[in-house]
Amino acid sequence: MVESQHRPTILESLIARKKEAQPVHSTFSDIMTHLPRRSVLAQSTALAALAALKPFNALAATPLGSPRLTPGAEILPRVNAARPLRGGAIPADLKNTLGVTHYDGHYHLTDKPFLIEGAEAIRRLGMNVAKFWLHEEGLPGYGYNTDETWKKSISTGRLVDVLKHRDYVEALSHPFTTVLLEVFALKGDKSSFFEGDNDFKDEEGQFYEVAAYLFKTYADPDITFILQDWEGDWMLRQL
Repeated sequence: MVESQHRPTILESLIARKKEAQPVHSTFSDIMTHLPRRSVLAQSTALAALAALKPFNALAATPLGSPRLTPGAEILPRVNAARPLRGGAIPADLKNTLGVTHYDGHYHLTDKPFLIEGAEAIRRLGMNVAKFWLHEEGLPGYGYNTDETWKKSISTGRLVDVLKHRDYVEALSHPFTTVLLEVFALKGDKSSFFEGDNDFKDEEGQFYEVAAYLFKTYADPDITFILQDWEGDWMLRQL
């Protein structure tokens, strides 16, 4: 019986280099070089992008680990053919696929609370996908025309209480199909979920509260909520 050889994932390779006290940033390209390209594609969203270029035969009839890269001369005509300004058809469900991020604008156009103003602008644009920031210590990115009731909502340090504030309730009352909520670590370095002394118990508990609240409050609309970290690719460099 021949045993199959385990091929390490990108994450496993990065962790191994970290344990060997080798700087990840200087070895990442080396790791990518030695990993089979098919393995890299299978672990990334690049595979989905490649699948969109039909018919796509770059991986066909080639030895495992040595695919043929599609040259730009073949890719560009397909891309240009899909461009709306060159006659490409606009997908009927584009409004449910393409979205808008609303956070930390440097101007406002109405007297409404900035979170609500942005949500309404996204809907006027015709988009059903929106991303907002959710932070337990406050939302400075939505400061315009926001009254002092925010302070009462965030005094508990609970993400779910921020979602229950009337501005967030009104913003989420629009018929969005997907809402992404940008959430940071609740302890230590706010820009990273890999803080060494963080056991993530607080994150786990608060994420449960948020998920339970959203599930109960928005059970009827056909809507998907996504709790998203900030730039996870950079966080991986800290392993």
